Amino acid sequence: MRKIFLLPLLLLGITMSYSKVAEPNFIPKEKIVNEKLLEICNDEKESTIETLKNIVNIESFSSDHGGLVELSNYLAEQLKKLGGNVEQLKPANNANGLNVIGKFKGTGTKNILLMAHMDTVYPKGSLKEAPWKQEGDKVYGPGVADAKSGVATILHTISVLNKMHFKNYKTLTVLFNTDEEIGSHGSRELITNESNASNLILSYEPTLAGREFLILNTSGTGKVKVTVNGLSAHAGAAPEEGINALVEAANFVEKTVSLDEGAGGTRFNWTVFESGNTENLNVIPDTATIYADIRFLTEDKLKEALNILNEKAKETKIKNSEIIVEYLDGNRPPFNTNEKGMKLLQNATDIYHSLGEKLHILPSTGGGTDAGYTMESGNPAMEGMALAGNNAHVLGQEFVDTTSIPRRLYLSAHTIIDACDTNIID
Repeated sequence: MRKIFLLPLLLLGITMSYSKVAEPNFIPKEKIVNEKLLEICNDEKESTIETLKNIVNIESFSSDHGGLVELSNYLAEQLKKLGGNVEQLKPANNANGLNVIGKFKGTGTKNILLMAHMDTVYPKGSLKEAPWKQEGDKVYGPGVADAKSGVATILHTISVLNKMHFKNYKTLTVLFNTDEEIGSHGSRELITNESNASNLILSYEPTLAGREFLILNTSGTGKVKVTVNGLSAHAGAAPEEGINALVEAANFVEKTVSLDEGAGGTRFNWTVFESGNTENLNVIPDTATIYADIRFLTEDKLKEALNILNEKAKETKIKNSEIIVEYLDGNRPPFNTNEKGMKLLQNATDIYHSLGEKLHILPSTGGGTDAGYTMESGNPAMEGMALAGNNAHVLGQEFVDTTSIPRRLYLSAHTIIDACDTNIID
């Protein structure tokens, strides 16, 4: 059997950590509170909690086809009740479940896309270990923040707009996909196509309880595979006649760990090391394979890192060893807020300020999101529109702060109204 060494893997979730880079300086401007809208958002709080409970109680692990179909059916029914024309679509690339598309027709000129993922990282049966519970202002459950809070926020944003009798959009499109936690290989084309047809995209990943934000940039994500070729020899009788691939690989790791730039920059971490054979410990290993997780804020930063890796690969320590660097298919491209998106962030800052609240703008995160697939469209987008919570991906500890519900609904609905009634995205 092959021996596998696991190196530390750095996980930077959106709601679990944030960049140390200074925030952009958005100076809040005075904005009049829409009292009717705020009242409706306050009244919507309890029904939003009930929706959260219902969807948390339908387990939807990315590999659980049955659970994802059940949740897809539930969400399709909710969208129909809200007045949408609904399709359930089989994902590409053998992904599980059914993606959901809901279309709401209005009387205006702007096409708006609201998107969130319904899948979670929690295997089927996790709900028994960590059931839904409410303690004070917090609700707990598998996936409650990431990103079932986004699903609930979208459903109740539409409910709020309906109660406001707001229809000044051309088409309001809702997209719930089933495979974000595993790279969205089954839904990336759907996201890209819907983004291309939209004037504005709002992506509903959770924000952070106690420090509510929207996100300026999210990282692209990818994997690097490095293969080292050497020569076998007897480890006791003639090790010098071999070319130790394990040692060469370890040297390569040491030479390249500095590619990680820390918070706010390119993140590069070696995560898996394979070499040797536990049944033949007396053999110098002739091959070694190592894998790294890479997070990058622009495609240029990715190219820069790969160029360095390829140059370092030429500098072998052991004579006649060979190092081959491969970039594996990336999970997601990076998301970078464009000029129109910056105007939306300013407007969101103003909306929060009108409520007496501070909205932070997160400069960057090492976590990748589906917002990256919207970049091809060139249309403005905002990420981090869901409810405030924390401890994403931590069973029994992931939670949503229910006090955030009214203001997050207000932000969501107000952003849509402003996009349709003003020239903010023109």
